[in-house]
Amino acid sequence: MFLVSGMREEFVKTRNARRAVVHGFSHAARVVTAAALIMFFVFFAFVPEGSGAIKGIAFALAVGVFLDAFLVRMTLVPAAMALAGNAAWWLPRWLARVLPNVDIEGEGLRQHLDDSAWARAQNDDITADALYVGLPESRLGPIDLAVDAGSVLVLTGPDAARRVLAATLAGRLDPVAGRLQVRGAALPSDRAVAMRTVALAEVSDTRDNGLTVGELIAERLDLVQPLFRAANRPAQLRLWVDRLNVALGESERRPLTVDTTVASLSALARAATLAAAALAERPGVLVVDLGDGLPVDAGGRAPAAVFGRSPRWARRSS
Repeated sequence: MFLVSGMREEFVKTRNARRAVVHGFSHAARVVTAAALIMFFVFFAFVPEGSGAIKGIAFALAVGVFLDAFLVRMTLVPAAMALAGNAAWWLPRWLARVLPNVDIEGEGLRQHLDDSAWARAQNDDITADALYVGLPESRLGPIDLAVDAGSVLVLTGPDAARRVLAATLAGRLDPVAGRLQVRGAALPSDRAVAMRTVALAEVSDTRDNGLTVGELIAERLDLVQPLFRAANRPAQLRLWVDRLNVALGESERRPLTVDTTVASLSALARAATLAAAALAERPGVLVVDLGDGLPVDAGGRAPAAVFGRSPRWARRSS
């Protein structure tokens, strides 16, 4: 246990198998030698002084401890580990998914501290460095990003790839490799912080759920506001609807109200309403999935132009 655990700890830190064997052996050899000598002399003391039956048992135990400590543990095990190299720590992928990750060596904590220090050193709201997303067998990348506060990042490409990247930025999926930080939260170790910071608006989902504009925004407000503020909910809903009307301008034939159904809205108004509902959570970053087509109004305005008409919205997200 002392030998191999020390080797494992050094291998996790350096990924150098031979160095890990040398480090683990040099740090644990004294403990193993001292324990073996103590047990050897305790058992061997019964050989000259004990009775007939005890002598044989004591001699066998003393020889067994000596051979196990100095031949097996101090010679054969380090030699086998050195010959195996990285293969000594290899684990089948299917077995690694089944077995629990008992991080005794502190690998996760060390990685978390390194990623957190890197995230705090970044000046942008979103930073990706050689990022790979998706699944290990079908990953997407490398991706390098640097998105400043107040900026709008437009992602184009296959629908599945955009959704995977959006879910990764929002902390819903773990990165496969590389580094990613969102407003100082390193992913995946600070996933909980990122999920509170990033709000998702799925405009591409066109299912008619029968909700009104007020009910859609109220659902998001319920997620972040305490119960004692529910009494002020009607005023809050009217404020958000007023902001929507200001942002949409004259693109809608009639102004939106709290009771306007989402299904009756135009594509652009529906996108703006879903984004406003997500912004009601007061996130630091807003991720909007527009699907395959970019909704525009009769005047050719896209969602980015609508969001830009409201300075309050622009200050609340990036």
